[in-house]
Amino acid sequence: MGADAIVGTLTAPIGIMVWIGLLLGCSVAVYRMNSPIVSIHPFRLFTGYLAAIAVCVGISALSAYVPIEEAATRWHVRPEHYDQAIRNEFISTLAIVTIFATTGIALIGVPIIFRLARLGRAQIGEVLIVSVKVSLAFSAVLSLFSFSSIQSWLKLILPLAGYSTGLHLLLSLGFCIGAGLPWKVSDI
Repeated sequence: MGADAIVGTLTAPIGIMVWIGLLLGCSVAVYRMNSPIVSIHPFRLFTGYLAAIAVCVGISALSAYVPIEEAATRWHVRPEHYDQAIRNEFISTLAIVTIFATTGIALIGVPIIFRLARLGRAQIGEVLIVSVKVSLAFSAVLSLFSFSSIQSWLKLILPLAGYSTGLHLLLSLGFCIGAGLPWKVSDI
């Protein structure tokens, strides 16, 4: 229920306009600050975002799928409502994942990629390594808000770090491939 309220707010016309404005504003600001130095064309950024959104579609489809038997026994979804329930779960998950992922890319990922490009290291491997570092830092900070002892913190951070690192790697790889970043420095 709470997720539906968030999705409703984020996917309302004003929410979508704010989200697109944030993406454009951040991307344009980073591009303008770096354009004489770095040659990542705005179209490459756009195709990078599209590829990350495609990864979000895949992630959402995988996480929304529940076998019909499990949906019936665990969530009491009747067979005639199964397709609609899966579709609703997919759309809700897609909206949340896409908005948060692309916002993270705009606020954190694109500036990091431009920084790496300025250093001559904007390659897929480097971006993936930095993505893991960002993911681990994100997991550590997020887990600080809900622990009472070091043991409870470790129980929380380890699965969270594994899950978020996997998602960050998939999204980073999608963005990098979509943006046409090279696999190694000699391809630049």
